[in-house]
Amino acid sequence: MDVFGDKRIVIALQQTEEPLYIGGSDIVTESGRTVDVEYETELKWNIKNHLKMGICGEYYAWYLFAKSGIMPYYPLIDDHGIDFIALIQDRVIKIQVKTAHCSNYTFIRADRPKTFEYYYLCYIRVDNGLKAKAYLFSMSDIKRHLEEAVEEKGVKHYENFSYHSYSNSDVDRKPEYGISGADKYYMPCGNIEKYNCISDGWRIRKDNIKRVLKME
Repeated sequence: MDVFGDKRIVIALQQTEEPLYIGGSDIVTESGRTVDVEYETELKWNIKNHLKMGICGEYYAWYLFAKSGIMPYYPLIDDHGIDFIALIQDRVIKIQVKTAHCSNYTFIRADRPKTFEYYYLCYIRVDNGLKAKAYLFSMSDIKRHLEEAVEEKGVKHYENFSYHSYSNSDVDRKPEYGISGADKYYMPCGNIEKYNCISDGWRIRKDNIKRVLKME
């Protein structure tokens, strides 16, 4: 079984609250219960626990990259800014995975990582029908667009993204880059759906993965 690219792991995470282990061709829980998983043609994310949804999102992102011929690796140290890395044409790229329901806001702290060079965001949006779509963005490009945007009340906007400085705010928070999947910023707007969407369920857009990562 391809541990890195087997979508059964993602589906199994939705069926149990326990840690999962790979035993031969089976997926088992910490207590030894085998999880009965069948392949699905449509991935539905009926997950109420936000932490569990985030874990599913990371496995889903692993699946997308592995199936595209890009082997992901976990960093040995969790710096809370990089979920996995990959080697592409002698370049080490860093991937942050964010998973959210379409109406929710999620963000990346502006001080993680220390540099946005070769740093990418894999944003997984779960719609009201509980179907997942994934988008891939170069954070160095997003940062550049936001730096050029006009700031209003401590916030800059560029398409689905925003930058919050909190410099003149009573809120005790560090600066952050945010992304919203709310209806007014719904993803099929403009070039995002055309160029940054890398999957719709299990259907993978390898051309967009290679385009965003600037692979020849």
